[in-house]
Amino acid sequence: MKYSIFTLLLLISFSKLYTQEWQSIDLSHTSKRTSLYLGQSTSHNGKLFINSSEGLMVSNDDGKTFDSVNYIGSDFRTKMFSSQSRLYTVANGSVVYSKDDGKSFEYDTVGLLRDHNTNLLILPEQFFAHDNGRVLFINYSINYGQYYKLVTDSFWRPIDSPTINQYSSFTSTGDTLFQLDSHRVSMSIDNGKNWTYLSNNNLPNKFYPEKIYATGNRVYIILNKEKPRRNSHVIYYTDNLGLKWDSLLYKRVAKKDRDSALQIPFSIFSHKSQVWINLTFRNFLEELTIVSSADKGKSFVMDKGLPQSYFPAALILNFFIHKNYVFATSAENYIFYQKLTGSSNIESKFNIDFSFYPNPANQYFEVENNEVGLFIHDLIGNLIYEIKPDQSIVDVSALKPGSYFIRTENGAFKKLIIAR
Repeated sequence: MKYSIFTLLLLISFSKLYTQEWQSIDLSHTSKRTSLYLGQSTSHNGKLFINSSEGLMVSNDDGKTFDSVNYIGSDFRTKMFSSQSRLYTVANGSVVYSKDDGKSFEYDTVGLLRDHNTNLLILPEQFFAHDNGRVLFINYSINYGQYYKLVTDSFWRPIDSPTINQYSSFTSTGDTLFQLDSHRVSMSIDNGKNWTYLSNNNLPNKFYPEKIYATGNRVYIILNKEKPRRNSHVIYYTDNLGLKWDSLLYKRVAKKDRDSALQIPFSIFSHKSQVWINLTFRNFLEELTIVSSADKGKSFVMDKGLPQSYFPAALILNFFIHKNYVFATSAENYIFYQKLTGSSNIESKFNIDFSFYPNPANQYFEVENNEVGLFIHDLIGNLIYEIKPDQSIVDVSALKPGSYFIRTENGAFKKLIIAR
């Protein structure tokens, strides 16, 4: 097939446009040892924070220079995030937070579990903020359960729910918790007290769930075969509460000298229409690999600008947004960044046209922009009431006080509270 010079130039320009290139920041010079082992990183109060084997470091100039501000313990690879003007992390098994950009930390451990033998606090499997940063959530995984607290509260509360599996993985986006167990994906809008199962439409039957992520406006799950073998991992996502799951075709971009069947997705992140996946390989002796998509995951390219490195540096511990850039933290020496280019036209269950008021409601509420009809569900997923298209007044006097959610046909939803 022959191409004109104009067509070839157009194809080259198109390829460059959708090939993402990372810039790197080498932090090895800040270490007294050969390598600096990195942990979780985040953006907080306009500054970059990185936890490392030699302490917490902060940058006031978007990564050009870093200064050590504190050494807060050995658990530097646990989650670190910004919530309600506080910087949260875990130090020596304890939840701690800072109000002064990491210069000092306070303990936030009242009500959390301690080991019966040592009386030491137990290191959580997962720790994150949800409900738009107003609520903190801890998952201790096997045998120890889950806890939550409002940021403004002084103590943690256990979550007592029979639908939580002790092997579950959790994530959050907006005010919604998502749980992934060995059978299903479920969601909760009341801090884990009640859970609603998502549909398994389009999901394969011969895979079992491994990890769950909810970033931006999507829920991703990594599935694996029960007897892992070549090509055993796949990634599915949903934009509509599981009414439809679609697969990410990220494996097609593997290099010719590499067996794409050995690719293992380690972490996923998305922002608007962009998606990034960090791939590791079964022998762990491959270069750092990130594939990305600029079209909501329909197609992927192999990102450039990443150095040749070996395990554990080939692992991306977390992605996060700082100003107009996405940052990626490797496990050793490097953090990477690239400018955000994605558009915001991705479908989102949280960007919903319909609105209603008052909320909380007493005897009734009014709905605006109800063109196709809505559904009221209780917190375990039972359909309570169907709102007809163009119906503007909804009588809820017969419903018991409590929390409900209003759902559209495509899975978008908003929380409804009835109070008397």
